[in-house]
Amino acid sequence: MGQQSDEDVVGAYAVTIAAEDVPPELIGGASLIGRWHIEFSDDGAYMLARQDVGPLVRGALEVTGKRLTLRDESGVIACEPGPEGDAATYEWNLTGNRLLLTAVEEECDRRRLLLTTRTLSVLVPCPTPALERQAIAIPEAPATPMALGSATPSFPSPDEAIDTLLKQMSDCWATRQPERFLPLLSQRHRAEQRPVGGDAERRFVLNMGAPVVWELAGDVEITDGAHATAMVRQTLGDSVDVVRYAFVLEDGSWLWDGVADSP
Repeated sequence: MGQQSDEDVVGAYAVTIAAEDVPPELIGGASLIGRWHIEFSDDGAYMLARQDVGPLVRGALEVTGKRLTLRDESGVIACEPGPEGDAATYEWNLTGNRLLLTAVEEECDRRRLLLTTRTLSVLVPCPTPALERQAIAIPEAPATPMALGSATPSFPSPDEAIDTLLKQMSDCWATRQPERFLPLLSQRHRAEQRPVGGDAERRFVLNMGAPVVWELAGDVEITDGAHATAMVRQTLGDSVDVVRYAFVLEDGSWLWDGVADSP
């Protein structure tokens, strides 16, 4: 297997910080609670953005081998330069779609907590309302045979589509906007969960304030052409549950259909 290049770390990642992760004595620690987007750009910049707020930190990035150097921060929760200057260094290791950062020299506790509490996952962003279905849609097969010699289309497998769906659910939940999360549910499950004004809607939005991460915890099992189940790891702070979820194919997209019935 070939070696990874220095540029492999460039990309967009996500991580969720729960209230339980933040020491009560950490100054500004409450601002870290939520779903974060972390971008390392090939133009020598990096950005830390909280999903429900937007970019909160920007800085300069240098990649040398397996080491990241971060410096020159600006933003609402930017770290102040320490006695040794403003540079922080991290070792990085990318395995599949997981990025592990290990602090080598870091004087900023907020940044250390954000980047090292959990392994970062490759970002699959919440679709914008206008593109609710597009990002997880499975293209339909061509109506007529393809011409000889033309490329064979590549459609995502149910495993890939449902894995993407769960990542989008995690990201959309963190927006605290029900109208962005609910389209990822089946029509049936959406009708059960949809808050209708007043106290119901306020409670739903308040519940979305607690960051939740959904991840595949096993293979997807196809029931028939339009139904599937899979074990899903549901993480809320220090609480981790593994539940069998049901999924249904509606209008070309795999959507969450609630907890699967017991066999």
